[in-house]
Amino acid sequence: GQGPVDRLGLLQRVRGEALAENSSYRFDVSKGRELLIYEVRVVAAQTLNISGAEIPAWKLRFDGLERGRQGKLEAAHRPVYVWLSRTAGHVPLRVESRHPIGRFRVELKQGPAMERVAHADP
Repeated sequence: GQGPVDRLGLLQRVRGEALAENSSYRFDVSKGRELLIYEVRVVAAQTLNISGAEIPAWKLRFDGLERGRQGKLEAAHRPVYVWLSRTAGHVPLRVESRHPIGRFRVELKQGPAMERVAHADP
């Protein structure tokens, strides 16, 4: 099998998968000296409206898990949601995460990757 990756490598590995609704994946991810297990599920096919463009996307849920004191897997953090384009290369379009102080959203607004996915068929 493939060895552990860091969190950025996790996103790259997921982008390389043949994504489909309800599919799920499991990856070992290094966080310094700790090893987390990430369960990634494609939870929906959606259309995002970003900067006036309708873009077909996969919505994925990333759950980071770590071993607790009893050796059981426990949530390492709240789930992170990532929307990837349904076009080849699965361009990251949006990332959302809830935190006690509020919800964080990062969204791709413009650039060459956005131009490609805004004018492509999935």
